[in-house]
Amino acid sequence: MSKVLRIFVCSMYCLFLIFVLPSLICAEQAQPYVGGYFNNSFTTTNKVIASISYQSTNPQLIGTNTWLGGVISVAGATGTGNTQTGCIFQNGVALYNNGSTTGNINWAPQWWKIDGTYQIGQSNNIASVSYPAFYERMEVSGSNIIYKLYAYPNLSALQYDAPVIYSWSSSAFSSTTFLVGTSTVYINQIPVTFKHFQFGVESPNVVNNTNWRALISKVGYYATGGWKFQPAETCLGNGALITYVINGQTLYYTKVGSLDYTGANIDTSSTYNDSVDWEWSGTTITPDTYLWYGSGSVSDSVSKPYN
Repeated sequence: MSKVLRIFVCSMYCLFLIFVLPSLICAEQAQPYVGGYFNNSFTTTNKVIASISYQSTNPQLIGTNTWLGGVISVAGATGTGNTQTGCIFQNGVALYNNGSTTGNINWAPQWWKIDGTYQIGQSNNIASVSYPAFYERMEVSGSNIIYKLYAYPNLSALQYDAPVIYSWSSSAFSSTTFLVGTSTVYINQIPVTFKHFQFGVESPNVVNNTNWRALISKVGYYATGGWKFQPAETCLGNGALITYVINGQTLYYTKVGSLDYTGANIDTSSTYNDSVDWEWSGTTITPDTYLWYGSGSVSDSVSKPYN
């Protein structure tokens, strides 16, 4: 699982005023990705969260040499402004085909720096596709990032808020906060939007032999007064820019996945405020399609992941 849900350093551009000379650098092989992002102007937070469920997917149909991953990704920053550190923090669960209808679920909390260095705290075979919900959470705590996964084995566990809890921590690399929302850089006088908090699906290759489903819901960030969500739009890997740093006259930036997940779309009947039901339908969703227009407080039937 060494490549599960990685963020890749994909491009380096030399910036002199508004004139940019491209110079491509790739640290890893790119992977297909489709995601969503809050389209508000950037804000800062110290906690992000989302729930994922694979209950509508038959793991026997996703292939024996691949996986399907649901991931949240967030950019690190310092202070209250848009001072990006070039660090990206990810929390994700991946569904594997183990030859049975239950499948295997692996957990892969991780961090990436814009220079391509990374660390993955991996836990394998922790659950199955039958689990109704996995809550992925990341929190800035002092000089560390705390990653947690709340796994609910059945509906009774959801009803009584009794998850199995996994935890991992790593250095924050001078990131004292997370960025949520968007910011813009002009390249050759063309505005380029960075989506600092993303929630989507990634895999080593396009899984197109099944109508897989990955429900990502209760997407939120912590703000004064509780957990919040904002209007959200779609992005594909080629446009899934998440963070950048400027060093002298050089702009370095990264994307999630960096390849478009062709054939990936959403089930509109079960996509609504703070929840998106990703699926493979054979028709690729258009970037910057609205997932939902609403904003407000995240409301859920469980409380432990939000404490």
